[in-house]
Amino acid sequence: MTWPELSIEDFPPRRDDEPSSLRQDIIDELSDHFVCALNRELLKNPDEQVARRRVLEQFGDPIKVARQLWLDAMKEKIMSQRILVGISAVMAACCIAVVVFSWLLIKESQTVNARMLEQLTAIADRPVPVTTGDVDQQILKQLEQLNQNQETQSSSTQNEMCQISFDLIKAGSEKNPAVGFKGKLIKSGDQTDSFLVEAESDESGKLDFGRLPWGKYSLSLQSPWGEHNFNWEGAGTGTAFTTIPGRDYTRTIVCPAATPDAVPVQFKVEWPEHLKANDCYLLCDFRNWLSPSASSQIQFKSARMIENDTWYYVRDQKTQPSGVYLIDQKNQVVACPLSKDEKLIDISLNSLNVSPSIDLRQGHYDMFLFYLIHKNDLARLSALNKYEYGKILDPRNKVLSTFTQLRYRSYGTPFNSPTTFIVPFLNESLLSQEKEPGKFNSLSEYANGIVLPDRISFSADQTQKNVWQIKVPELDQLKIPEDVKQSVGNTAGGGFF
Repeated sequence: MTWPELSIEDFPPRRDDEPSSLRQDIIDELSDHFVCALNRELLKNPDEQVARRRVLEQFGDPIKVARQLWLDAMKEKIMSQRILVGISAVMAACCIAVVVFSWLLIKESQTVNARMLEQLTAIADRPVPVTTGDVDQQILKQLEQLNQNQETQSSSTQNEMCQISFDLIKAGSEKNPAVGFKGKLIKSGDQTDSFLVEAESDESGKLDFGRLPWGKYSLSLQSPWGEHNFNWEGAGTGTAFTTIPGRDYTRTIVCPAATPDAVPVQFKVEWPEHLKANDCYLLCDFRNWLSPSASSQIQFKSARMIENDTWYYVRDQKTQPSGVYLIDQKNQVVACPLSKDEKLIDISLNSLNVSPSIDLRQGHYDMFLFYLIHKNDLARLSALNKYEYGKILDPRNKVLSTFTQLRYRSYGTPFNSPTTFIVPFLNESLLSQEKEPGKFNSLSEYANGIVLPDRISFSADQTQKNVWQIKVPELDQLKIPEDVKQSVGNTAGGGFF
């Protein structure tokens, strides 16, 4: 049974965005509902006309129901389209309003400009009073004065700048230009006034820093092979000078001509009588501490005077000796092997290849530490890397301190700190006998080291024999006087091995 009789033409006009099967789906669904309802009514009353009338009373006109279903399905799209049309209309209206408003502004601007032009024309036609010309003259004079002031200030600023340059020449009779030397120029002053400028000497030896403000400066130099003067690493004042406003500064500086040559150096040790038969060695350390910590970096460097400047040559770890030397009682010497981090390592007597001399670069050397080591203790030299609490006697200040405290006091004053002599592995066999035969003083009465009155220094040069003499102090000097202040605290005994 097909009822009610609905067709696609019973719906509103077709839309472009309408699904193609929408109308047929509505007809099929609605027809199915009406047929089901009609079948239920026929079960109640076999009269088909009465059954159809009851179904229509229950659901209403099938065509209206179909139209309503179609409208419900298309409602969202219809509303979206209407909203889009409305927005487009509003935007169009706004654009038109903007165009109209802009046109009105242009017309009004033209009117205002025309009025201003008329007023300017009228003002130009008026006679000029005498006072107006006077005012103009005053304005011109003020502008001219301002211009002169600006020129004066600019000229004053230029006059305060100074051309700073140096002529670098190599030491020697030929006075050849020193090429490739790097320079650091530091201006002294407060945080806003101080600065650093770097330059490099050209083929003519000219080291030009340009025009700089007048004031106090210090210059430090470094050669192409790494030799540097006093201030290159930040210590001291370097070559200090002062410039004055409006006057250029130039100066000639004599620099090293080449890398310092290596020359043979011999050692001559003066041993105390009671140590000559004890198979002892002297361990001499010529290195500098760069910081107080035991694991800090240390350097082995020499110094030489070129004219009036001190130049430092830092050892190349790959090609030069370690800076630590072991000397036996026959004045045979060997460079001590070190670990990669520049620390002492244990040595076997069979591995020592001693010789009468050692090659060192020309220059001045300072010996900061030297140790008395028995041959049996060479196998535990690495223990010196952790040597912290050995008792060190300072007769100058009458103080007994630890090796660590001594190192902290020496750091920061490497140019005036004296040499220290240390007997780290102190034992009774090394101490001299008392008047009574066979009697020794107690080890607790002795320090492990002593600060000498001065620093031991040597020079290596081609014009001399380079025999460096070292006198080993008598070990009785290590005996602690009664009036010495104990500053080692609870760690006083930590230096014994």
